[in-house]
Amino acid sequence: MKVCLGGTFNILHKGHEQLFKKAFEDGNQVAIGLTSDELVRGQKDVEIDSYEIRKKNLQSYLNGKDWGGRYEITKLEDELGPATKKDFDAIVVSKDTVSGAEDINLERQKNGLEPLEILIVELALAENGDVISATRIKRGEMDVNGKMMRKVVVCVGSENHVKINAVNNVFSKLFRRVQVKGTDVKKSVPEQPMEKEVIEGAIERAKSALSQECDFGVGIEAGLFYNDVADKYFDVQYCAVIDRAKRTTIGHGSGFYYPSILIDLVKQGRTISQGIEEKFKIKDVGKKKGAIGYLSKDLFDRTRLTEQAVLMAIIPRIRSELYEK
Repeated sequence: MKVCLGGTFNILHKGHEQLFKKAFEDGNQVAIGLTSDELVRGQKDVEIDSYEIRKKNLQSYLNGKDWGGRYEITKLEDELGPATKKDFDAIVVSKDTVSGAEDINLERQKNGLEPLEILIVELALAENGDVISATRIKRGEMDVNGKMMRKVVVCVGSENHVKINAVNNVFSKLFRRVQVKGTDVKKSVPEQPMEKEVIEGAIERAKSALSQECDFGVGIEAGLFYNDVADKYFDVQYCAVIDRAKRTTIGHGSGFYYPSILIDLVKQGRTISQGIEEKFKIKDVGKKKGAIGYLSKDLFDRTRLTEQAVLMAIIPRIRSELYEK
């Protein structure tokens, strides 16, 4: 099958690799259109290497992948290129450039040619959910594989310093430079969430925290889950992490159950925090070592418990190649 694709290919990155991989998997002959200096001039807000340099780098890259001898590079002098007139079977495009392939097929129809099969490749995303692009690489935001090079900004849907510190501790292990901010958000779940309200609350906090200045929004919510086997209410803390691509990942930490006297108060309408203050005379326990710190006699504290939930929520991001986007 004869396959074609095109681009500027100023800096070859993971997104390009996915395009070429698809092209050479499906085609035994691959025609690559490389934009001319005249065509690309004024379209980009970063420096573009000359056509000859880009062609040389592209050849070196393709030959290094053992694709030499199966491709031909032609200069693109206009937006649609030779695909509107030549005998190709398919065109490879990324998800955001499908319309260009459709325009090519319209022109082919006018020229009495069969439409090309459009082979669509998913966009390659950086660690923060942004699309990997030569422009962002040139600006020093990320490397060619989408690893973040600039400071990553994480916004937590809470001003609780325990949650903020826990998020900072975990994200600092994942990224080179991190700035974690707490932000006050409105939430619709009850003060003492139960069951699915806990997960909904974490997601709501994450969505509310995410803004244009943030790479990630993080929401953390703790609440009670009833286990009918143990016949106990377990306290479980959930974390939701959402990125710029609106991809949400969720995880939770360890679960433990409370003394019956506290659960009885919850059933009467109090929150766990109110019950602890009433029965054990400890104020703002959630902003200190947490109920887990008190109940475990400081063998464990809320920061470590929260770190568990945050880490579990970003596991699909650590091993992103194994998880569906």
